[in-house]
Amino acid sequence: MSEPESQGRRKLSTLEQVVCAWPLVLIAVGGAVGGACGGAAWVINTRIMASSMSAPLRYGLVVLTGLAAGGVWFIAVLLLATLFPTVFAPR
Repeated sequence: MSEPESQGRRKLSTLEQVVCAWPLVLIAVGGAVGGACGGAAWVINTRIMASSMSAPLRYGLVVLTGLAAGGVWFIAVLLLATLFPTVFAPR
C-alpha cells in the first residue's frame, strides 16, 4: 500500500497533479531558489488537493500557495542580492 493511501488520502488525478505542480515554473526563473520554493509549494499543494475540502476551496488554496511561493522566492532573491551584491551586479 502506498503512503498516501495508508494515511487515508486519495490518489490524485493527472489534472490535479498538474495543478499542484504549477509553482515548479519558478525553477525556470529562479534556479535552485525557485526550485526549493516551487517544490515546497508542490508538496503543500498535493496535501491540500488530497484533502476532503470542497473542490473550489482546494483549487483556490493551490493557487494561493503558488503565489505565496513566488513571494517567498522574490524576497529570497532580494535578500541574496543584498547580501551578495557583486554576484547580482550587471556586467
